[in-house]
Amino acid sequence: MKMKKLILVVAIILAAVGVLSAQGRIAFRADAAVGFSAGDYKVESVADFATKSIVGYRFSGGIEAPIGYGLYVNPGIAFHSKGMKTNFGEVGSAALGLSSLKAQMHYIEIPVHLGYRLSLLNLVSVAVQAGPYLSYAIKGDGTAIREDGQETAFDIYKEGLNEMMKAKRFDVGLGAAAMVGYSNFYLLIGADFGLINTVKDIKPKTENLEATLKNTSFHVGLGIRL
Repeated sequence: MKMKKLILVVAIILAAVGVLSAQGRIAFRADAAVGFSAGDYKVESVADFATKSIVGYRFSGGIEAPIGYGLYVNPGIAFHSKGMKTNFGEVGSAALGLSSLKAQMHYIEIPVHLGYRLSLLNLVSVAVQAGPYLSYAIKGDGTAIREDGQETAFDIYKEGLNEMMKAKRFDVGLGAAAMVGYSNFYLLIGADFGLINTVKDIKPKTENLEATLKNTSFHVGLGIRL
């Protein structure tokens, strides 16, 4: 059912692109980037834990459909890893029974951005764009270290951490990017900011607590525009 919703969104976007294509030449884009992600992780009545960034990837493709006056719509699809690493300290260890946690999620992401492109010279251009995204996690890898030093690897979405901690597959947020292009190539700098809580359930050993984790990521890469 969830994948059907994702397919429906893609179909709507493609239909909209068909309408926009009448406005001018559509350009195709593809890029690859190194990602840096660090989620905002909080546990109610325990702490707002500081997270460390982890290195990941982002591969994406999309189109630019011009709508006039330098403006364009950029729907696309991306394969993007996000996550975080956090040390809980004494307070978190007492409530959760863990000393640290690392999570890395692998998403299929559908961003739809509105952008503006300015040509400076014959071969040089700059562009900025921003808009919402919808993503669905196809895989999630977690590593937890307990107070006694024991390390446990787990699938975030299937079994969770011994039935204690599970995550939601869907994420919704806002993204933005800036590009400097030369001929058909461009340098890309972008960011994604998750708007919803991706933690589905958390049941510490002492009591039920509510936890929130919102994805935040940045990426730098190179791309080609044809």
